[in-house]
Amino acid sequence: MGFSGNWNSGHTTLTDLEKSIQDKIQRQACIYRSSEYSWNLKNDDGRDTIDYIESGFLGAIMQMAAVNPNPAAGSLTEVVDISKQMNTSLKKFLLQSEPDRFKESSDPVRWPEREMTIGNIKMKLYGGGNNDCIMPAPPNGSLSIIVEKKYSSLIFLHAVYADREKSGMFKKNWRVWPQGYPAGEYIIQYADGTAEKLPIRMFNNINNIRLGLDYKRYGQNIRYIHIEKDINNDDLLLHQWEWNNPRPELLIKNIIYTHNPQVDLKSLLFSLSGRNIK
Repeated sequence: MGFSGNWNSGHTTLTDLEKSIQDKIQRQACIYRSSEYSWNLKNDDGRDTIDYIESGFLGAIMQMAAVNPNPAAGSLTEVVDISKQMNTSLKKFLLQSEPDRFKESSDPVRWPEREMTIGNIKMKLYGGGNNDCIMPAPPNGSLSIIVEKKYSSLIFLHAVYADREKSGMFKKNWRVWPQGYPAGEYIIQYADGTAEKLPIRMFNNINNIRLGLDYKRYGQNIRYIHIEKDINNDDLLLHQWEWNNPRPELLIKNIIYTHNPQVDLKSLLFSLSGRNIK
């Protein structure tokens, strides 16, 4: 005996921006739970997926799973200065993207410049100035971020902005990108001339800066979600991804940060850190 019908299980709803999905993750889970009960295989306490997420349990499990083994990893992290490459501000971006939300304010974000620990990683937020983040310009823009150091891993604090009014486009195309919607690439360039391409994928290693539904905030490789507030006290979600360097013996010259034009996602990089080699 098996299940037939539309393949739309709980994990696939995490790559679906359809407006009507608020209860879909519950409805799909019920199919499998009903089978457990009917076949006398029940082994849970009756709570559903939403219960586990709202309690913080499932989110914590996903974040733990996003931390992958790294044999070269040391215990120390440091901030990589990206201030010279910053080319826009979150304030300017939000005023352009969400004018109706900030009709009564020309200053939607007020966060001070500061170093802080985010997900047990030393990071820096560059508020307080004209530019506080990096955004490759659509449709095919790219920027070079200078590193000039060896690291066992790099830690990115970033987010994408996805216009929910374009949800029909997302719904139509999600099967093309089962690992998440493409937002761009980080191309790691080593001193020996070789490179590693790191796809930036929404719902995988990056997510929306605006997500009101708790169960849609998490991603397969997002190790931590740092929450700031705008002037209206609404959440701004910055997503932390740690990439393990497969070639820690090589000096990282720079990172080429590119935009992907296939889907209308705008990605923003707020902070970058590196982990030492043990």
